[in-house]
Amino acid sequence: MFGCCNRDEDKFPNPQEIEFNRTNRNLPFGGGIHFCLGAFLARFQGQVAINNIIQRLPNLQLVNHTPDWRESITLRGLKSLPLTFDKNDFKTY
Repeated sequence: MFGCCNRDEDKFPNPQEIEFNRTNRNLPFGGGIHFCLGAFLARFQGQVAINNIIQRLPNLQLVNHTPDWRESITLRGLKSLPLTFDKNDFKTY
């Protein structure tokens, strides 16, 4: 099941936490001859996007600390992630 990837309590100290620097062998982009050609681009785009959000909105915070997860046995994800930030921090480039 995709929803349980990288959440093994025996392998990770905090499996429920999002840790972008977590290093492990996983298969989100396939492997071997089936490795996704766009994997490096997808990872780079994600890193750039998250860094930009953090830099532009330094006071970004969760509205509540209990995320609303989608109910699916095949793909784990959020229904929504309400955030708040100081509108004076928001800068357009």
